[in-house]
Amino acid sequence: MTIGEQIIENPGQVPIAFEIEYDPADIDDRFTYAIGVRITESAELAFINDTRYQIITRDSLTHVDMVPVKVGGAI
Repeated sequence: MTIGEQIIENPGQVPIAFEIEYDPADIDDRFTYAIGVRITESAELAFINDTRYQIITRDSLTHVDMVPVKVGGAI
């Protein structure tokens, strides 16, 4: 289930700051939530996170610094 999403067109140079808004009423403390990132170039996947970043519930962070990894293929 996706509770929030942000699409950044032409973000410029890294690092790319972003913030995802969500409705706190959608959060169920019984569950865990994670954030993921995908960076595409010309509609092709270029970078993705390979680490699970748990957020919001169970004393998790509300701020993370992510370092996505390059997906195979030339860029």
